[in-house]
Amino acid sequence: MIYGYVVRRVRSEDVEDVLQEVLRAIVERYSSFEGLSTEKTWTYSVCRFTVFKYYSRRNRENGEVALQAEGKLPPRGTEASPLDVLISGEKMELVRKLMNGLRPIDREILELRFVEELSFAEIAGILELESDEACRSRCRRALAAAQKRLRASPLSPAEA
Repeated sequence: MIYGYVVRRVRSEDVEDVLQEVLRAIVERYSSFEGLSTEKTWTYSVCRFTVFKYYSRRNRENGEVALQAEGKLPPRGTEASPLDVLISGEKMELVRKLMNGLRPIDREILELRFVEELSFAEIAGILELESDEACRSRCRRALAAAQKRLRASPLSPAEA
């Protein structure tokens, strides 16, 4: 859960450092956990804040925004043909471009919902939204924006 969240948001060479910061923050702050949300939601909030601090620090150091997704290879142990790998890579590139074109909050909501498979209530807690219904509405709008970008992309859905 924590590893996947960090890997999708941080440059590969910085993943271990950020994971260490997340785990340290969880241990240090656990005594302040009040039980107003689930431990899972609280943990995601700590992860999210730590990744935010990573980018803030990095942007200060580099003077630029570098929120770029990195290409991923198929999981080890899977046997895919070279054509499958190529097609999968092209689809991932299309999804990556589509997601990068969304507003950061929309991208985060969609990732938490469909990649992390969190409930609307959990996402609302992590993102400090008013309610799970507000989160549900934002998710619908984010999906609509993603669909609009997909329709406007040079590849038709049949080719994707």
